[in-house]
Amino acid sequence: MVSRNDVGRPSPSFVVSKALVRWCLYTAMGWYLLVVDPFGLGSFAEEGSQQVIYELGGPLYDTAAREDITIVLVSEQSLKALYNRKISATNEWPLLYQDWAVILKTIAAHSPRALFVDVLFEQERVTDSSLPALLSTLRRLESQVPLYFAGGLPPYDSELLKRLDNWASLGGSAWQGHGSGIPLTQSDEPLAPVQLYKHACGAGSDLRPGCVGDASWIESVSDASPAMSLVWGGRGTLSLTAELEGRTSTEFCSNNTASFKDIVVSLLRSGLGDLAPDYLSKSGHQCLFHRVIDVDELFYVFDQGTESEKQTLRAALEDKLVLVGTWFEGLPDSVDTPTMGKVPGVALHAMMLDNLMTFGSGYVRTAGEQSVNYNLTVWAFIVLILVGWMGYREYLLPSVAHSVGFVGKDSTWFLIVSIGLTFLAALFTLFVLRFEPANAIGFLGLAELTRRINAKWEDGLFGTVKSWMGRLSAKGSRNSK
Repeated sequence: MVSRNDVGRPSPSFVVSKALVRWCLYTAMGWYLLVVDPFGLGSFAEEGSQQVIYELGGPLYDTAAREDITIVLVSEQSLKALYNRKISATNEWPLLYQDWAVILKTIAAHSPRALFVDVLFEQERVTDSSLPALLSTLRRLESQVPLYFAGGLPPYDSELLKRLDNWASLGGSAWQGHGSGIPLTQSDEPLAPVQLYKHACGAGSDLRPGCVGDASWIESVSDASPAMSLVWGGRGTLSLTAELEGRTSTEFCSNNTASFKDIVVSLLRSGLGDLAPDYLSKSGHQCLFHRVIDVDELFYVFDQGTESEKQTLRAALEDKLVLVGTWFEGLPDSVDTPTMGKVPGVALHAMMLDNLMTFGSGYVRTAGEQSVNYNLTVWAFIVLILVGWMGYREYLLPSVAHSVGFVGKDSTWFLIVSIGLTFLAALFTLFVLRFEPANAIGFLGLAELTRRINAKWEDGLFGTVKSWMGRLSAKGSRNSK
């Protein structure tokens, strides 16, 4: 028989006991859905949660380090423009080696701090006899600017890469075995953004303004170091072309501002998906987070620009970390982002470099094999709050709590509290533990399942358990006699 006091309330000891049973029940339910992961629903919800949280937080990402990073982009359109102006010897991909030599010489003439070419020169093309022109250029530039070439996946066995390595360093540009995370090293070879980070934030007084601290900690990283969960910035910046045209980022870039209104609109767009009306989408271009210089604009300003335009170009390259990449339809060198849609692959390397400069050793880590454990720990804490609330209601409002549970207006409050708890859990894991965001969508689903069980099936479940315990107790009594 349930123990109650003189006003019809259950006794505190009964409420606490029931809360303990509930906590075990709902935590076990979370364990099944998060660990066993039936139909892959838990993994899908976790990935979706990270995408949504990074998208909402994108406009708030610090922009200090991006002023030190510039992307020079070779696209199909810019390549045709170079060919028409007799600068490039080809109008289609791939560029000739001599074309790359001209591009690198032009960038180096503006004294960048370091230069990374995110193009994999895996083997010498027999149809292109201009490789000596590129190698000769690299020899001359070796003493002028730190040069890095994408090496792909270590170890770097290509004969052409070994030749390039005589006058330029090779940086890892591919990795495997880390899920959605990005390792700092692969086969104990540092990735290219890690090497560029050393140039930006090396120990000494010459740190770039965007560095949160010096890069001395990076010397101790290895394959055993936690992989990075990349945080994408959401505020686009003007390309050099748009800047020279006199555009402003507010009117040109649809993803420039970071107001509370923009974040709310972004949340609505994410929630509605394809059903989102057009008026929720801001007009304008989807700008990359870092400044982009189209390669044809680079040559146009360098050769024919006004003095003011040349000063703008120099300011965009001088003492900057410059990454050269490509953007061609059909080439598998692009990446989907939570804040800017599909972007060139070089933008990922730029964003990883930005993360290292912005966060230093406190970069956001993937949970890896511990993902399930910390998600389960967070869920157990959320359940503790929810079952405590259930017990509190039953103690103060026993008739309401027992008869209907959380329904009607109470179900709305339950949802609001659940959203608040999952939001706080995501912020705690992201900003305190420095792990990728917790499985917020999965937690909301589990919270709603908890509410339904509490409202519809819990009394029957507890009644069945009580009946079984009564039978066992009676059977034990008979056996003792």
